[in-house]
Amino acid sequence: MKKAFLFLLFLAVCGNAFGQEAIQKEILRPEISATKLLTEAEQVQVKEYIKGKTHIEAIPAKNDYVDEFNRGTVYFNADTGNKFNAASLKMRNYSFHKVIIPDGTTIEGVNFTQKEPHTVAITGKNLTFIKCNLKNVEIDPSWTVIDSLTIHAKEVEILDKDKTYISHQVEKDGKFEEVSREEIISDDISAR
Repeated sequence: MKKAFLFLLFLAVCGNAFGQEAIQKEILRPEISATKLLTEAEQVQVKEYIKGKTHIEAIPAKNDYVDEFNRGTVYFNADTGNKFNAASLKMRNYSFHKVIIPDGTTIEGVNFTQKEPHTVAITGKNLTFIKCNLKNVEIDPSWTVIDSLTIHAKEVEILDKDKTYISHQVEKDGKFEEVSREEIISDDISAR
């Protein structure tokens, strides 16, 4: 029994040391300009860097990943055959990405949500969006938008009478109006 305990203790200590080593081997951002379009060889490097940070089907166009709300520029992936439906696009969630879409493309059922209102997130002319989520995406005048969400919204922290609130605001007629408010009880818990 004592040997088994010591063996488990050894595994716990060594496992922790090996785990820390694995964390230190995180892939570093490639030394490629964040503003240029990537070559195929550079795409491979950047795809390895963003693995686990973005959708596995993302095709990097630039080396500009910053964080979970600025996931970098990618090409629209028109490949179909996701695990839920063979006829559906493999990648349908481009939230917090900048996306390059070929001119004249029709896109159906895809999420392009952005964190900040009026984000110029999509490059492409004469695009048609059907049943897409374009929250906070600046809409180009050449686009056709059918049955899609196109609101601009934000969350603002407000201090009122020694209480802190998150104000949920939606743009209407060029001005942001509060649509709901929730009190922040602590750093990570809110009262709804």
